[in-house]
Amino acid sequence: MLYISFLFMVFFIYTYFLNKKYVLNLMIVLEGMMLMSIIFCFFSLMLMEEKNFLMLFLTFAACEAAMGLSLLVSFMRWRSNSLMKSISLNSW
Repeated sequence: MLYISFLFMVFFIYTYFLNKKYVLNLMIVLEGMMLMSIIFCFFSLMLMEEKNFLMLFLTFAACEAAMGLSLLVSFMRWRSNSLMKSISLNSW
């Protein structure tokens, strides 16, 4: 199972670098990477019977998803699109 989660993580990293047009697609890929890292940590820490770190990691993943979605919604209201090329540090 660790091998499969590692392969999915590599797949999500590969998809992240290929798909850079829409912000929402990138966020979905990042959430998939986070899910695979949670699964990887779960099976790794299951051997050591350490569950506290997994709950902390899951909490950070949920906070990251909520913050990313709220930033995307506010950006789409401000710019009315979700293209990556419309994001520029000079326009902030």
